[in-house]
Amino acid sequence: MKKYELPLTCYGDCISIWFYGKIALYLLILFVLNFDFILKTVLLKLRDPNEVQKEQLEEAIKELRRQGWDDDAPSFYFIPADWVRACGTKSLPRMQTLREDGHLTKIKIPLASAFHEPAFCGGGIMANILFVSHRWEVPAEPDVDGEQLKAIKAFLEAHPDIKWVWFDYSSMPQKVDGVDTRTPEDKAEFQLMLAAIADLYLTARVLILLDGSYASRFWTLTEAWCSMQTVTSDGLRPATEAERRHTIECIHNADDEHDAKGLVDKVSTKTPDKMYGILKKPDVNVTNAKDKETMLPKILEIDRHVVDTFKKLGMLPEPKPAVATAAPNPVPALEKRYAIGSRVFLKRSNGEETLTYVNAYDEEEALYTVEIETLGSGQTEKCHDKDLRAAGVLEGLISSARASLFASKADDSDLHAS
Repeated sequence: MKKYELPLTCYGDCISIWFYGKIALYLLILFVLNFDFILKTVLLKLRDPNEVQKEQLEEAIKELRRQGWDDDAPSFYFIPADWVRACGTKSLPRMQTLREDGHLTKIKIPLASAFHEPAFCGGGIMANILFVSHRWEVPAEPDVDGEQLKAIKAFLEAHPDIKWVWFDYSSMPQKVDGVDTRTPEDKAEFQLMLAAIADLYLTARVLILLDGSYASRFWTLTEAWCSMQTVTSDGLRPATEAERRHTIECIHNADDEHDAKGLVDKVSTKTPDKMYGILKKPDVNVTNAKDKETMLPKILEIDRHVVDTFKKLGMLPEPKPAVATAAPNPVPALEKRYAIGSRVFLKRSNGEETLTYVNAYDEEEALYTVEIETLGSGQTEKCHDKDLRAAGVLEGLISSARASLFASKADDSDLHAS
């Protein structure tokens, strides 16, 4: 008589069969429950690594913005100047090393303050910050034999007012011996800081460490040019001697007569258009070709960026005098030259000048109403255009400080008299 075995029925020793069967069942359940995760992991491994890194970077940038990153007040890592003065290493350490050791301070730089009071004004947030412009001597290390650190220390010893130092290798997350071990968060910070760095070179005190190859590098030429410009409500213009923010220190084979003078002649008076033409030439080298592709268009847009930044401050460009072209000999038309709220000097009959602020303008009578000394003082006076002249940023600050000093003395006198 034939015997028939039922399906899934075990005859004999079934312990091992049940054991492996349960394991298979558990694995099947785990697979079903984690199917989406497993699928994503497999697809992630099959995707282009560059595309994955790009998405991770974009998400990290979004997270930094959610945490408070502000394009109008970017944050940068600074080394305390006293630490640099006492630094005993041959060259400045990498950023990640300084950060782990607690030697970096993250400071937010409001561009409104930086543009309103650049370093040459002697006040504001940029007054005690030094930015270093230098060439990387080898791809993995900028200061091979320590000459750059020696020059930085010498400058700091001569300028005890400097409290913070920005040096890219020590202030931005770096690769380690050519291997990119940075986290997506580090890369996101690097990219956001890089996009904002030109604004700092336009307003901070800059130490240029000039060697024989400095003027052939894209980033160093850009930094040098920015350091020799002044930001205004109409865009950039070459800095005057009184507005000078840069210092050139020659190292290695560079010399003052040939290299330093040549650098100043090469970039100091160039317009953004002219500078664009210089930087795009093939003999201006850059380690990462994408940096050049990304930054070149921004050089052409830099005037507009500066004007827009001033608009955010409420410091609009002063209107230019209109010219009547109908007459054979063009003559200035009567129109407002000074914006409401702008600082101007009022010329007195005795030859002296008083700091005032434009309060209103009467187009029919072509008369300005100005407030004396400070906005909101209530002391107003009407005057013609010929009796006014624009106050520079530095002149306005000095006059305002003098007025505040006299006012405080007057207040003290009244207090003592009572």
